[in-house]
Amino acid sequence: MDAKIKYAYIATLIFSILIYAIPYDCGGNVLRAVMAVLAILSFIYVGLSIWRAINRRDRNVVALLIVNALAVLHFILIFLSVVMNASYLVIFLVGILTAGICFYFIHHRMKDY
Repeated sequence: MDAKIKYAYIATLIFSILIYAIPYDCGGNVLRAVMAVLAILSFIYVGLSIWRAINRRDRNVVALLIVNALAVLHFILIFLSVVMNASYLVIFLVGILTAGICFYFIHHRMKDY
């Protein structure tokens, strides 16, 4: 996993966290929509970069790894914001912790590719 893909994946994780962690008082839905667009664009960049950089037989494994790690992050953030009705600071802190764990897992699994 080269540096550009790492930074783009970190940006995807951070923008994904900010979708849920930005209060409505600080920009509301417009700022959340911008974060969502940035997260989608950086995720597309990561996907295309990995698609070009990895062998044909390993592409599906790596794609599932990346998508599932991002899905776990979103499930945790949705659970915090909808079910637990946590504050934005708690959502941000738990999101950063979860994103760090997801990135650690992805980084060490991608050493093989």
